Amino acid sequence: MSLKNILMGLLLLTVAGCNSAPREVDASIALVPENKSPLVGEDVPTAIEKHLNQAVSQIINYNDYTIEILPVYISALGFNCARLIFEKKQTDKILKTACRNKNIDSWVFIKSMNTTENQVVL
Repeated sequence: MSLKNILMGLLLLTVAGCNSAPREVDASIALVPENKSPLVGEDVPTAIEKHLNQAVSQIINYNDYTIEILPVYISALGFNCARLIFEKKQTDKILKTACRNKNIDSWVFIKSMNTTENQVVL
């Protein structure tokens, strides 16, 4: 076989591979068992909590902070969670995560690996 035929074959394989759609994946098997233990953390104030079930990003004002609330997502442990970005005038933005405690149907700020996360005083 000549080099030209080999290159042509590789080109056809590449085009055929890029032309086909990836297979459909069904994520029906849980990676971890359902967590029935309560979340431990600081309670989210009611004025903020009422905005946490919205499906879109929103910006609210609370005390001296402007808070951007990102859409709710399902955590790896099955909790409804949302990221909140706190911004005070002329200071750094602080990221916190709030999750809904299924057992008592309330939201709490959970601890994270972020070191600046717990510096928001509500």
